[in-house]
Order: sequence, then C-alpha cells, then structure tokens
Amino acid sequence: IKECDWSSDVCSSDLEVTAHSGMDALCQAIESFTSRHATPVTDAVACNAICLLARGLEPAYRAPDNLMARTATAWGALLAGISMANARAGVVHGLAHPLGALLGIPHGCLCAVLLPLAMQLNRPFAAQKYRTLDGLLGGDADAFVARLLERFGIPDRKSTRLNSSHIPLSRMPSSA
Repeated sequence: IKECDWSSDVCSSDLEVTAHSGMDALCQAIESFTSRHATPVTDAVACNAICLLARGLEPAYRAPDNLMARTATAWGALLAGISMANARAGVVHGLAHPLGALLGIPHGCLCAVLLPLAMQLNRPFAAQKYRTLDGLLGGDADAFVARLLERFGIPDRKSTRLNSSHIPLSRMPSSA
C-alpha cells in the first residue's frame, strides 16, 4: 500500500490534467443540476459541487501547490460524480464518450469544448436552473465557463473545428 504524500503526489499534477479533469467535474455538476432527472437531493449536491469547483479550480491550476484550492476541487469533483450518478449525464457526456474514443481527444478536454454549446442549447429548457447557476457562478454562467476555457488554454468549439468531417460515416453506427 502506497501512502499518498499530498504535497508532492497531488500537487505535481500536470496543468493540463488539472484543467481537463476539473472541467469534466464542472460539466458533471452542471449536467446533473440541469438534468430532467434531477431531484432536490441531486440539486443540493450539484450546487455544492459547482460552488467548490468555482472557488477551487482556477487557483488549483494557477498554483498547483495550493492545497486549499486542490482540496476544494477534489471535494467538488467527488460531489459532481455523486450527483451525476444519481441524476444522469447529459448531452455533453453522451457525446464525449463515443467521440473521445473515435477521435482520440482526452475526455475532459472534449467535455470542456462541448459544455458551452450544451449550456446554450439547454438554457431555454431549464431557464430557472440556469438562473440559479448564474447566481452560483456570480453572473453569466456561460461567460464563467468561457473564461475558464480561455484561462486554461482549452480551445473553443469553433477553433477546434470539431464537425462532421472528423467523424467517418462508416464508424457512426458503432459510435452512435
């Protein structure tokens, strides 16, 4: 059994891994909060996850040795996973799993790229939830996510040119 030295094992995490896994966790929390399968319990867990991730993710990325930020991010990721396991994943994870396998794009990166589009598409159908999300994130949730993507150097959907030309039609039935 290997003991974990938090100051070296966890804090030496690659910045890209921190950004991608953190955005995956934020995506899980947002998707479960806005899911049509959400319950008051999953909402409470997801909201807590969103707040922890909003508070900890960027500082953990900017200063990998910041244990308070890493701890907030770790707890947020755990809660996001619990919430998603009970309220189900949304369109981002529905697309990210097969597309990531097909295109070889890291899962968290693909979730980050797809999240803004999913939020834009889902907002009219869960308007009250998105107003709550806006409040949790201190303003416009879409702008908050876009700022994180920019600060983490994760390209947006337009600059990745992720479109149907990347997906061979012969492979679509197996990945649909």
